[in-house]
Amino acid sequence: MFSLIKFLLKMVGTELIFKELVRLFHKEVDVAKQEVNKKLGKFIMKGLLVLLLVILLMIGCVFVLLALGLYLNEAFYSAYKGFLMVGGGCISLVLLVILIFSMRNSNNN
Repeated sequence: MFSLIKFLLKMVGTELIFKELVRLFHKEVDVAKQEVNKKLGKFIMKGLLVLLLVILLMIGCVFVLLALGLYLNEAFYSAYKGFLMVGGGCISLVLLVILIFSMRNSNNN
């Protein structure tokens, strides 16, 4: 009886259908893996690009502040007043940003 059912299933071609379904499933899994790899690669490249731009912007700001300090030194005929003003301005900006963020977070709570 069992061999007859097995023979009938082979005649219908269920074994081939099963193999084809398994092949299609593996194909879909490979396509999904490739899509995830492509999106992850784009995300990493965008992150590296943003990081590079931020680093270049920070280097530019350092040179601009250095130039401003040197200019203010010449303007006030002093060896240190320009750098003190630029340093004080940077410290006051950092404190202002900290104050704004702390006030914003206290309003959210």
